[in-house]
Amino acid sequence: MAPAEGFAVSRDLGLRVQSIWTIGGGLVYARFEARAGRAILLRESPSGFSEDPAFTSRTAAPDSETGIRAPGVEAGAMVANLIQCGLGPQDATPCWRMLTGEIRFVGGAARAPVPMPEVPGRARSFPLRDALVTPSGVLWLLVNDPAEKKDEPVGHGRRLARLEDGRIRVDTLAAPARAILDGDDGGVLILYRDGSASRSGAETR
Repeated sequence: MAPAEGFAVSRDLGLRVQSIWTIGGGLVYARFEARAGRAILLRESPSGFSEDPAFTSRTAAPDSETGIRAPGVEAGAMVANLIQCGLGPQDATPCWRMLTGEIRFVGGAARAPVPMPEVPGRARSFPLRDALVTPSGVLWLLVNDPAEKKDEPVGHGRRLARLEDGRIRVDTLAAPARAILDGDDGGVLILYRDGSASRSGAETR
């Protein structure tokens, strides 16, 4: 029997899930993983879960490299294996390691990984806040500044980068931003921390 309108159905997935997205016409789960060498992303189908090879879990990086202190080895490994995804075509959704900003495309299309670019002034850890790739392959990145306080693990999105054919253009936003809502080759719609939204491009730097 189908659930009544207005009610949700819960079920035990048997996973410790950090995030869920719709990619390639189905649900993709990112699981918490502290063991090394395991697939982080799992794709759900009627027959169960299949592993997506885009991201393989790593051991915890030293605090000296990340600037992040985690309480224990397992927690440190989980931080190293946090994944986030942005907006893009269903066969090439940009996803990244939150700690490093390393981008890979999920959904089936053959696209090369993109390392986090050296945007001037970007945060060393958790450098990427959001990403969008257009159907033609233009990649937009909302880049975090370093945290303003020592007890803040993540700064604010203050720079917008546009990557195309190995070229990068960067714009400094007028206010802290939260997310990319939509976009095309010419610009993106930015959601700011104060709740406002406006379209922005990226100027040459």
